Amino acid sequence: MKLYYYQKTCGNFGDDLNLWLWKNLFPDAFDEDDKKVFFGIGTIINDRIYDRAPNADRIIIFSSGVGYGKTPLQNLPTINDRWKVYCLRGPLSAHALGVSPDLAITDGAVLIRRLFKPQTKIEKKQKFAYMPHVDQAVKHGEIWQKICQQAGYGYIDPRWTREEVLNALCQTETLITEAMHGAIVADALRVPWIPVKTSSSIFEFKWWDWCKSLDLEYTPRQMSELPSRKSVPSKIKKFIISKKIVKELKDIAESSAPILSNEVKIEQLTTRLEEKVESFRKDMFAGSF
Repeated sequence: MKLYYYQKTCGNFGDDLNLWLWKNLFPDAFDEDDKKVFFGIGTIINDRIYDRAPNADRIIIFSSGVGYGKTPLQNLPTINDRWKVYCLRGPLSAHALGVSPDLAITDGAVLIRRLFKPQTKIEKKQKFAYMPHVDQAVKHGEIWQKICQQAGYGYIDPRWTREEVLNALCQTETLITEAMHGAIVADALRVPWIPVKTSSSIFEFKWWDWCKSLDLEYTPRQMSELPSRKSVPSKIKKFIISKKIVKELKDIAESSAPILSNEVKIEQLTTRLEEKVESFRKDMFAGSF
């Protein structure tokens, strides 16, 4: 069975969790047999799914979400006998696919609650830290790091290794994030978070899908967008915008109520995901795949 997940050349924390998470949970499941393809964490159920698994006679879905593709939320694949859907990211994905709402649990990254246990108690080193969307990190990583330094906050880059991101999250009292899996993993590890948005290209459907699984609202605070490289802004303009964002970031940190899901709710959902993990194991050992 082949494990599929979106792989960005520079790396991306949320997507890259797949390799570590699923190989820990299902150590003997994966090889290069593309007749059977496992789709896990990511917004990867869309009109391109058959392009990603052209030879598959079985498509396994485990906590994935609907969206992106050539035509987001349109021309979605029809769930048929080739598919085995164990669970989905949230109720919006279930509705979009026309399947039972019982399949909507939550994002599989929540299982990190069972797999990541710091060996010693990690000291909180920073009151706030900021994590940009990976596209913003690629375009403006150095600038965002300087903005955070000027604000007196930590900076967490989604291109860092899993260990670096997890340690930085655990050292943070409150995460300000445009990266959804920053919020998901922070919430799973009981680190309060504040969602922000700098770009109109942020795909809000996926945020709503996950938030609704936890009975949360998605109301991101707006921040200014750094100018693209194509616009060739002057150094003065970059300086002015950066100063403005420093002020916005500090205002958001000081005036926003951090979000944290209900402990009972997230534990219930984690347990339901574990039940699906066991279902997959039983099916695999029974020779279903």
